[in-house]
Amino acid sequence: MATLLNEQQWAAVGKINCDSCADKDGCDQVKYDCPKMCFKTLTHDVQGYLGAEKKYLLIGSYTPATESSDEVIERDYTEQGMVFKDEDAFLNHTDKVCYVAELSDTVYTRQDFLDECGGREDFAALCFEGVDWQHPETWAQEQFTEGEWGDCDKCGWFYDLYNKPDGYKCENCGVLIEDNDTVKQLPLLAQLNPILGDIRKLYPKGARVELVKMKDPYTKLKPGDKGTVEFIDDACGVHIRWDNGEGLAAIFGVDIIKVVEGGGND
Repeated sequence: MATLLNEQQWAAVGKINCDSCADKDGCDQVKYDCPKMCFKTLTHDVQGYLGAEKKYLLIGSYTPATESSDEVIERDYTEQGMVFKDEDAFLNHTDKVCYVAELSDTVYTRQDFLDECGGREDFAALCFEGVDWQHPETWAQEQFTEGEWGDCDKCGWFYDLYNKPDGYKCENCGVLIEDNDTVKQLPLLAQLNPILGDIRKLYPKGARVELVKMKDPYTKLKPGDKGTVEFIDDACGVHIRWDNGEGLAAIFGVDIIKVVEGGGND
């Protein structure tokens, strides 16, 4: 998504008028540093300043249900998996379906992303940009777990922990945040357990799979190779007995395989 600008582009943009900012003469803060910056306005204004025609990201397709037909979800490949993702729906339509994750047919709108990100448009935009196989709530929680995001104990305001020193004030309520221990933490297995159940349903023992992409540069496996699922380990590794004799596991969220027979979606 062409919304992250380099230093030269920011210099070319200069002050950007934003209806959400108190400063009606323009906001000269980049989106990460201005809590009142409207991401949608910023995106459109930046494109205008740069003279670029906005091209929205679209992966797959989504057709909502009608009285006479069910909804239709068509996923397509990302670097990590298969999803439906519609940037236009996210930016311009609060209640239009903009994302469907790989492992379930739960649909997400821009409002859902906002709800997961404390109502912050800038954080919701980062979440939408970041998801490429997982659910938005999983991606957002990872930011807390990995120490990228935090939230104020008093008001719940989300903040970016990057380069934030201990002992600074919440941008929203002004309370002094003593240290970064307020970051939400979840044990690794607590994050993986909900996903493991879905993966094991999707790739049951005996299912036939086909390799789409594997990131291991030393493997002899190539796209199109087929194998049989043996088991799923607790680290989300799909252990496969490949027809060519290889025994390398496919790592869920890193490598891409597709079920061709006997999978959980059959």
